[in-house]
Amino acid sequence: MRFSGQTVLITGGTGGMGSSHARAYHAEGANVIIGVRTSADDPNRSSVRTSTDDPIRSGVPSRAGDPIRSGVRSGADDPIRTGVRSGADDSVRSEQQRRLGRNGALPGVPLDLAAELGERAMAVRLDVTSEADWAGAVSAAEQRFGSVTILVNNAGVQNPPATVESTDRQTWDRTLATNVTGQFLGIRAVTPSMRRAGGGVIVNIGSTMAYGGTAMYAPYVAAKWAIRGLTSSAALELARDGIRVNALHPGVVDTRLISEPAGPGARPIADFYDPSPFAVPRLGTPTDITEALLYLTSPAAAFMTGTDLIIDGGLLLGPALPAAA
Repeated sequence: MRFSGQTVLITGGTGGMGSSHARAYHAEGANVIIGVRTSADDPNRSSVRTSTDDPIRSGVPSRAGDPIRSGVRSGADDPIRTGVRSGADDSVRSEQQRRLGRNGALPGVPLDLAAELGERAMAVRLDVTSEADWAGAVSAAEQRFGSVTILVNNAGVQNPPATVESTDRQTWDRTLATNVTGQFLGIRAVTPSMRRAGGGVIVNIGSTMAYGGTAMYAPYVAAKWAIRGLTSSAALELARDGIRVNALHPGVVDTRLISEPAGPGARPIADFYDPSPFAVPRLGTPTDITEALLYLTSPAAAFMTGTDLIIDGGLLLGPALPAAA
């Protein structure tokens, strides 16, 4: 099995994308730490939608008839990314350790997926904007399985649609804190653990929205562009430690945020997005993204670092030629 003896930490680990990743790593022999922030913990749930899978760039006509690129995350329901200093002080670590349960999980964390996977899996509460949560997650992983060798910065939030002029400061700060600072803090938190292991791999989950502008989603687009720069800089800094850092940018993935209404009276995103003009005329699946992720974190990709890997079925290319008659 490709990942036997590896310890993988996945943020936003219970959504459509995150759970797919967790199951796949576990099936390939890895120890899996499932980071999750429950919706009940999120004081801003009404203003910033939490999700772990990717946003989409849709060329669907708007109600006014003008084509738009819409940035709705194809992501699943997930908790949000948090960030912790890798060098968090002893008092933070001891506080987290006191809160850890007998199985290494924090009280109140959904354990269904970890229980399903069994002995080599553990769930921890991980608000990616919390340094204490990051320190606790890494500490729990090391206590139970040893050094973290793979980090999947998967969790994120999507801002509600609004023009830049109409976007409030809280929404902007929240989106950037979760989607960019959360990944920054994650990289910082796991780096010492990976050094102790002699190296590791970090994958930051971005989006095809990091390759252009999308009206009404400026906070999210800005965050996804920033992930590309963060990935490149971290790859240069950590190379001599044997740590590879790459980014994976999904397109439109078939998860609940695509197929189900976002709220009462709303229509699902699937009603507004038609993949038929594109080179691969279907929605992506969580498995499509998971397979690319497994490759990026495997020895087969040992010569890849600082790379942006786009998995979008040709969405960014634009419409394909029609089939020959």
